[in-house]
Amino acid sequence: MMLSNHPLLHNFLLEAAESMPQQESLVAFVRKLYDRFYLREPADDELFAVTDYLKARRDRLPEAIAQVMWALTCSAEFRFNH
Repeated sequence: MMLSNHPLLHNFLLEAAESMPQQESLVAFVRKLYDRFYLREPADDELFAVTDYLKARRDRLPEAIAQVMWALTCSAEFRFNH
């Protein structure tokens, strides 16, 4: 429940997203996120979906990145592996 609703997690993820370097390509960035959260490469459909999501939100990229990190954190894969 804390992962889903707590503002502390939201603020932490937003701060982390804002500190991410913006120079790298979105594909490389998404690969890095999956490596950090899941210790694996994203599947092609995951890579496409997340990259597409971020491209559509370039005007508010830190918030979009925080939302992706929140989704990865709240996933069953993350909860059961960590």
